Amino acid sequence: MQKKSERQIIGFFFVLLFMGVMFVQLSGHGKSISTISSATSTKKEQAPSLRNSVKPKSPTIVNSYFFTVELDVATASISGVLVVNYTNTENVPLSQLVFHVHPKAFVSYGGDIVINTLQVEGDQLNSSSHQITDTILEINLNATLLPLKSVIITIDFTTTIPQLEDRFGYILSPYEAYYLTNWYPVLAVYDQNGWDRSPYSFMGESFYYDMSSYEMILTVPKTFQVACSLPVKTQVVGVKKTIIYEKVTIRDLAFAASPDFAKSSTTWNGTTITSYYFDDEELEYRGKLATEMGRQALEIYSSAFGPYIWETLAIVTFPGGGGMEYPGLVLIAHNTYYNGSNFLYWEEVIVHEIAHQYFPFILGTNSYLEPFIDEPFAVWTSIYFLEAQNRTDDAKEKTAYRYKVYEAYSLDKGDFKLGSSMAYWTSFGDSLPYFYTVYDKGFVVLKMLENYLGTETFLACLQVIYQTFAGSNLFFKDFTSIFSSVSHQNLTWFFDQWYFKTGLPKLSLTASSQDGLTITIKVTNAEKDWYQLPLPLEIITPFEKLVTTVWINGSETTLSFTLTNKTDSATVYLARNMLLLRTFYQTPLQTEVVFLTPETPLPLISILIGGLIVLLFRKWRRPSLRNFKRRS
Repeated sequence: MQKKSERQIIGFFFVLLFMGVMFVQLSGHGKSISTISSATSTKKEQAPSLRNSVKPKSPTIVNSYFFTVELDVATASISGVLVVNYTNTENVPLSQLVFHVHPKAFVSYGGDIVINTLQVEGDQLNSSSHQITDTILEINLNATLLPLKSVIITIDFTTTIPQLEDRFGYILSPYEAYYLTNWYPVLAVYDQNGWDRSPYSFMGESFYYDMSSYEMILTVPKTFQVACSLPVKTQVVGVKKTIIYEKVTIRDLAFAASPDFAKSSTTWNGTTITSYYFDDEELEYRGKLATEMGRQALEIYSSAFGPYIWETLAIVTFPGGGGMEYPGLVLIAHNTYYNGSNFLYWEEVIVHEIAHQYFPFILGTNSYLEPFIDEPFAVWTSIYFLEAQNRTDDAKEKTAYRYKVYEAYSLDKGDFKLGSSMAYWTSFGDSLPYFYTVYDKGFVVLKMLENYLGTETFLACLQVIYQTFAGSNLFFKDFTSIFSSVSHQNLTWFFDQWYFKTGLPKLSLTASSQDGLTITIKVTNAEKDWYQLPLPLEIITPFEKLVTTVWINGSETTLSFTLTNKTDSATVYLARNMLLLRTFYQTPLQTEVVFLTPETPLPLISILIGGLIVLLFRKWRRPSLRNFKRRS
């Protein structure tokens, strides 16, 4: 019995040893599910769809403006009569009308606007019936204006133009030119918040207007060329030049006039594109080329977003910096036209300002309350312009520049909340936080959204916004709602954290493995604990490459992945080649996998082998002892 029992025990140990060896072999070469991570895909599945939550808005009644005005260069002023036909399209009666009188913001610079007389339906109002406070004109009506009822307001006014190298101003040397922007009384928008009383903003824009019908008869000195938001119907030249403009539905009316303008024109798809530049041989090349820049921009943007809706587009040089946008007319800094100046910057300014024809003019936005809609869009669009022309290197250069500018500023001054109004930015008394945040951070955030959704889906969202809101006004909530609807996912997490919170992710990465097959990855965010980041992740070994997308949540996220082939060498990359707005962007998010000393199954095999040796030794020793006893 003793001998049989020992043979059974030895056999049992051999079986266990064989199973242990097979386990080691299978663990190195066996097949398994390749990716295991609870954080990888559940986030999108949990997001509820917001499909069909946006209803189209299409105004059927527009107000009208009719100007009969004259530019007097001797007094640097424009004066005349404006007749406004206003219909109450709100669902409440109105006892007051509100106009913006933006030239009042320039009193300290020599500019102003004076209301000479004001009549409503032919009844002249006394001074107590209307008042101007800062840049707001309030007209108290003698009778309540009921919904769908109309009133005619006739305003005789004089606007004094300041001598400024600015979007609103005039210069006399080395060229003579007058820039009339935001120069007349314009109706404020009545929206969900009531009458919009946003002040004039020198730092950004505060030009939030409804689509309206505009007509103008303008008289200027006969030698002047005039660039205008409206197309010319006819003109009469005598002692002076009188230009009659066609009636156009548009949001605003701007013009520039100069005896020193040369011009060049081209047409595209029924739109006449005219470049106005100072008549100087050194400026002629880019002055003429500007029309081609305009044509290319309209072609690309119309294809990407929706058609440009006006018959004319004027590209006008001005003495200010950068550029400025108005419907049907853009101002481009004069110093960018010189042949020795940066060509890419000149091109960028032109296509950036033309992008504004969409936001905030075809698609109206409140650029004072929500400046973070139109400016980031214009920056993004100016780089998309390069990508659409397959100018990949130029697009990458511009993208990297925008990122590095904000990275440097945020590391020095801290991060700022993108979703802030002009009131917030003006409070700093410094324009840099506004420009770096709204333009540069705003662009990077949109680029991240494009990378996450894919360019095709991103453009589809913009096209639906165009189809839904062209000709009317939208708020940021409409913008975000359509992005969620079209992409079939709730993007609230994205817009909340990147637009309405501050702080940038500061990520670190570690990775380890005990058996060479299962890799554990830990991502730590030292800056904030509220971030949700869908990031591309790569694990590269000598045998395979695993690529997936993972969700990084909060201050620490642990992920686990099982490889197909066992390895003793692996590198993990997180967000490689991805434009991610985070501190220390230049530090690659990558790490080598640390392979820990394995605990199983090798110790089990050692125990089995040791036990087998003991049994064999005991079996060999017992007969020897018995023979020794017999001899003794």
